[in-house]
Amino acid sequence: MIHSAEATAAGDFSTRVPTTRADEIGIVAAAFNLMVESVARSHRALEDKVLELERANHLKSEFLATVS
Repeated sequence: MIHSAEATAAGDFSTRVPTTRADEIGIVAAAFNLMVESVARSHRALEDKVLELERANHLKSEFLATVS
């Protein structure tokens, strides 16, 4: 779990913790995996918004250059 947590903190959202146990450790591992999936979705959404804003900024710059 430590390795997966460190990889996730470094930006690798593909690591998962094996969930072969049915005790509290297994429940924590499953919850960790769900959290990583949620963070990965949020990260992708933010990246998409950044690209969208960069495109809008480029269009704004082109418009202003044309108007000038």
